Amino acid sequence: MAAIFCGLAASAAQAQAQLEVPDQDWTPNAEADVIKLTGRVGVTHDSNMLRLNNQSQAGIYSNKKAGDTYLTGAMGIEFDRLISQQRLRANAEVEGFKYKEYDDFDHVGYNVGSTLDWVVGRPLFGRAGIKLDRRQPTVQDRIYNQTTNVSGDRNNISTQNLFFNAGFRFTPAWSVIGGVDYVRSRNSLEVYKDTDYDLKSGEGGVRYAPGTGIEVDLVYRATSGEYKSAQRYGDDGSALLCNNNCRKNDYDEDSLQARVQYRPSEDSSLGGFVGYTRRDYDQGNRHFRGLTAGFDTEWAVSGAVQMRASLGRSIEPDDDAVTGSYADTWSLNFSPTIQATGKITVEPYLRFYDRRYKGDQLAAGQVERKDKIYMVGAEADYEFRRNMFLMASISREQRDSNRANLDYKANVFGVGLKVQF
Repeated sequence: MAAIFCGLAASAAQAQAQLEVPDQDWTPNAEADVIKLTGRVGVTHDSNMLRLNNQSQAGIYSNKKAGDTYLTGAMGIEFDRLISQQRLRANAEVEGFKYKEYDDFDHVGYNVGSTLDWVVGRPLFGRAGIKLDRRQPTVQDRIYNQTTNVSGDRNNISTQNLFFNAGFRFTPAWSVIGGVDYVRSRNSLEVYKDTDYDLKSGEGGVRYAPGTGIEVDLVYRATSGEYKSAQRYGDDGSALLCNNNCRKNDYDEDSLQARVQYRPSEDSSLGGFVGYTRRDYDQGNRHFRGLTAGFDTEWAVSGAVQMRASLGRSIEPDDDAVTGSYADTWSLNFSPTIQATGKITVEPYLRFYDRRYKGDQLAAGQVERKDKIYMVGAEADYEFRRNMFLMASISREQRDSNRANLDYKANVFGVGLKVQF
């Protein structure tokens, strides 16, 4: 179900392209649409717009209420077509936000992408694509903890991702695979400019795919991370008194990974990766050595209930905070889909993040930041007419930090309408 609400802002990990074999048996359903259009409108109330401790306002917002109600509207298009053996997919969505009280937050975001699954004969296959997006993180700790923030502007993050992967099948089950990808991320506000980065990655390895519903990749992956400027602010917006000695967050990373995709039946699957990652900074005390992983699984509990769960550990920057250093994050998610009736679908969820900001440059008297984030909620669809849906959502978000001024609680609920063509 496509969510129409932005009340919850989960961390946005940096994109990592992974090679997948195009399904050569894939053919469009004769009754399916090659092009699908979607429109959404909604209204949402958020009890703590600034995600501040005790809902106490800061800076130019000290005379405003903690909560606000805002309108959303979106239009999207999806394209999916098989051309000979090549599969071309594309999508584009534009979404606008209009706030009642916090009109400085009004903005338009977008998400655009295109992917080509290509095949040359039997042995050569691969994937190439581009992804572009612009978003406004819900949590913006740096802005509201800055005493000099007087503009009222919000930070927007624009990201571009290019990737190309290829494989050569030398037996029916075994292939050699490799790929490259590039990620560029830019922030709109000066206070976040030190978190602008470029990532260049390459990988190579082997794949075992016997055609029995399982695929296993063993790959080596290397990444070079380059930040556009030295870090001048801490993760909470505190100015670092480093003058010309502020450090950059550039790094070199390599990892050995095992990836698996397993589908034992039509209604169950397991996918993910586990590996050993090594990341090196200019300062030795910031190096990372350890396990990184991410797994998603889905299975049918009954004919009406489909369960999804995920578990992972990442060391990517936290785009909600925002920080230029890595956030060592363990995450857990449960999100069943319940088909309550033929027309009503309910999706409750529970998410947990244990996040430690390793290697951050600290202001005087600060200790390493540690956060625990809890999210619980539910979304529901009611198809009252063919391809027309009433939507509703409710959620609660809470962050507990070892820095008391970064604690917050927020309740979010909304209703909306979705139409598909």
